[in-house]
Amino acid sequence: MELRDNLITSKHDIAYLTDLYKLFNDVNLQLQGDDLNLIKTKNVAAAFVAKLQLYKRNMGRHKFNNFPSLSAIFFNINNDDLLVYGQHLENIHAVFKERVQDILSMDIPDCVLDPLSNVDTVR
Repeated sequence: MELRDNLITSKHDIAYLTDLYKLFNDVNLQLQGDDLNLIKTKNVAAAFVAKLQLYKRNMGRHKFNNFPSLSAIFFNINNDDLLVYGQHLENIHAVFKERVQDILSMDIPDCVLDPLSNVDTVR
C-alpha cells in the first residue's frame, strides 16, 4: 500500500524523468555510428546544450512539447514541481556544458565546413 501511494505521489517525477531520459537517449544515438566525426559531434553537443535552455524556458511557460508523458498528466501538476524540474534542467545544462567544453570550444576552419567557399573563381 505504501509503495502504491509513493508511486501515485511521484507520478509527475516519473513522467518528467521518462521524457528526460528519452531526450538523453536521442542524443546518445546521434553520437554513435561509423560516419561520426568531430564536426558532427560538436553540432550535436551544441544543439543539446541550446535545447536544454529551451526546454527550461518552455517548461516555465507551461509548454511541454518535448515532455509528452508529463504533458499527458499536466492537469494537476503544481508550480513547485515545475520549479524543481526547471532547476534540474538548469543543473543538467551547466554540467553537460562543462563536460563537453573541449568539444564546444573546438575551432573548425570555414574551409573544412564549406570547402568551396574559398575557391578563387577562374574566368
